[in-house]
Parts: sequence; structure tokens; C-alpha cells
Amino acid sequence: MKKTHKKILGSLGLGLVAAVTTAAVLMPSPEAAAIPSFTDVIQVRIENQESSFELTSGSPSVITTPGYNFRVDYDNIGDINITLVNKDDDGNIIYGPTTLWSTNVGWTAGDRTFNLDLDSYGGYGNFTITGVGEGYGSVPIERILTVRYEEPIQDIYTDEDGEGYGDVDGIPAGTEMIKTEVYDGDGNIIRTIITGTGTEGKTDVYDKDGHLVISIPGGYDPTDYETLIYMSGLPGGVYPGRIKFIDGEGSPIGRGIKVRIHWEGEEPIVVPDTGGLFQNLNISREDYLITGAVVFMVIGVVAFGIVKRNRPSKK
Repeated sequence: MKKTHKKILGSLGLGLVAAVTTAAVLMPSPEAAAIPSFTDVIQVRIENQESSFELTSGSPSVITTPGYNFRVDYDNIGDINITLVNKDDDGNIIYGPTTLWSTNVGWTAGDRTFNLDLDSYGGYGNFTITGVGEGYGSVPIERILTVRYEEPIQDIYTDEDGEGYGDVDGIPAGTEMIKTEVYDGDGNIIRTIITGTGTEGKTDVYDKDGHLVISIPGGYDPTDYETLIYMSGLPGGVYPGRIKFIDGEGSPIGRGIKVRIHWEGEEPIVVPDTGGLFQNLNISREDYLITGAVVFMVIGVVAFGIVKRNRPSKK
């Protein structure tokens, strides 16, 4: 028994000595503890050379007045070139391309605002403004703005007689008469309405062939600056048109006013009361035929049943 206790104590003593020795070997010396690890090394960040170039506009993408503004913002940019071109709906060039700005800003930061009058660049159309900035490493940065400048449209609503009034406030000086042209869907003139601007004037209405349809006293209101529109005799619908201002020599002054005329059409024809039994029923010819066929089938079935019931038995 005593021998066994001595063996256990000896083994524990050897294990303790081995553990202390191992800890002493693994423990760093005071000098080694002062050396930083790799994660403690200070990293130096080299700033990346970046360029920015933007075009932004404070105007909507579709406008009906000629004023249009946009802004150029740039940072670390060399050359800047900004061009403008105006095209119609078919892609044909109305104006340009023209250069709005071409300069070298010397790799600096800054901005510039442009306020354009689009009437000076061909007027109504589809405008494309393209800006190209020379970025870092001579890489071009392109930005594009698009805007549609279209003519405003005045909506005119006529009454049950086909009469309405167009607003002609701001009538040009030198106007002797006001001519309203009404077009079909293909742009052909189907009605011309000519109104004198005098207080004792009249309104003459002509058809597509130039024949007088009706002559109406007055038609121009010099107080409210309104001119008569007459649509009676034409099918109901929405018609494009243009109000033109005509001088004493018969020539138009300016562009005039683009209009959209709303006309419900004439009252429907009322069928006279003939006292017929079915006149107030909305029944078509096809309805009559189908109803007759159904009635015929029902009568046939009933008749067949009666004949079969009255047939004498063969028993």
C-alpha cells in the first residue's frame, strides 16, 4: 500500500515539473513582448484620384414655355464641351448642333448654370443637350439631358348649338381679322371661321370647299378677348385647330394659337310616335327571328304531346 502511494506522488511531481517548464519556455521575454504583431502595423491609405461630371435640370422634361435651365457640376475635370441640337418628331434637325460651352477648367471643381431661351434655338422640338468632361486619365465622362418643347394647346368646349369661344387675350397689334381653322385627323382643313375684330363685325363660317355655311353677327368680344367657334353641322368629336391673327393684307401675324375643340354633335333624331305596340322596345331584326324560332319550337312540342295523348291505344 505504501509503495502505491509513493508511485502516485512521484508521478504527480514529475507532471508538475513538466508543466512549469513548458510554461517558462512558452512565456515571451520582456524584449519580445515589445515587438508589435502584423495587425498593429499602421497602414497608409493612398487617396484615389476620381473625377465627377454631372448635368442636372430644374425644368420638367416637357415644357410649353421657352425658358429652360440646367446646371453643370464638375470635380477634377479638364476639358468641358457642351452641345445642343433640336430635332422634330421625325428626327430631322431643326437647329444645331451648336456649342454652348467649350473650355478647360484646369482639373478643378466648380459649377455653372445655363438659362436658355429655346425660341432662340429653333423653337418647338426635341432638344438634346450633351456634355462631355475630360476625367482623370483622360477618360471622357458623357452626360445627356433631353427636353421636349411643345406648343401649348387651348381646349375649347362648345354648347349644344355647337358654339364656343376661344381665348385670344394678347391679340397682336395690326390684327384685322381672326381666322380659326378646324382640321380632320390628317390635318386637312374642314372648316374655316373668320371673325372681324370690329365691334360691328361678323363671323363667316366656310366648309372644306370654301362655301359659306352661315354668317353670324358679331362673334368677337373685345372686352373679354374671345372669338366665336362654330361647329354645328360637323360630326361630334374632338377636333384639332388653330386660331390665326390676320393683318390688313391677309397675312398671318405670329404663330397663332393651337386649339383642341370639343363638340358633342347634333341632337339624335327622334322617331315619331306611330302608336305601334313594339315601338318603345329596343328589339332588333335578329331578336325577332330568334324569338320566332323559339316560339315555333315550343308550339310544335305542345302540339306533338296533344296528338300523342289523343291517339287511340292499339291494345
